[in-house]
Amino acid sequence: AVIQYMFIRKKKRFSEISLDIVNYLILIVISIVTANKFEVVNKVSKFSLFEFDYGVLSVVTAFILCDLVLYLFHYVEHRSDILWSLHQVHHSALDISLGTGLRIPWILYFITPFYYAPLIYLGYPPLLIMFCKKTILTYQYWVHQPTRKKDTTFLKWIFITPHMHSVHHLAATKYRRGNMGAMFSIWDHMFGTYVDCDEDEKISY
Repeated sequence: AVIQYMFIRKKKRFSEISLDIVNYLILIVISIVTANKFEVVNKVSKFSLFEFDYGVLSVVTAFILCDLVLYLFHYVEHRSDILWSLHQVHHSALDISLGTGLRIPWILYFITPFYYAPLIYLGYPPLLIMFCKKTILTYQYWVHQPTRKKDTTFLKWIFITPHMHSVHHLAATKYRRGNMGAMFSIWDHMFGTYVDCDEDEKISY
């Protein structure tokens, strides 16, 4: 985010990107302080229906299901007044940038274990689920880039791209409630939440 400020988005206000970084540092502290939530997850795993290992099939299906969980939770965040009151912090930036990916409400660190619990109850190892989650969230950080360039490759049918996510961050509700995917765009295409905008449309975040 700092590099982007210095070399790419020079007009971006320093105060805004500084707050993004400070927010992320606070999130790191909170994640350390609340590390005992991992014990709660382990307790759930003791009552799992099945027992999956760390094989290729387990890893692949865990990634797909984790991404589906993120898609569903993101969908609800944009339609529930309570969750939107938290998530709108992420959409409060005046312009989309890599720093926008750092705008994560602190309270989500306490909510996260609950919406991943079904996968752990199903039988996936907690460490595998956390690895998938962190990998997907790292990918999400990368897609927070301002771009109006249309996606012309077949990859847009599989993965969320910077263009798709920049459309999601536009101010208009019809865009903000679309492109909910985290890493895979297949859910948006399957469930009818994929949206695009005209290249000449006025940008307003």
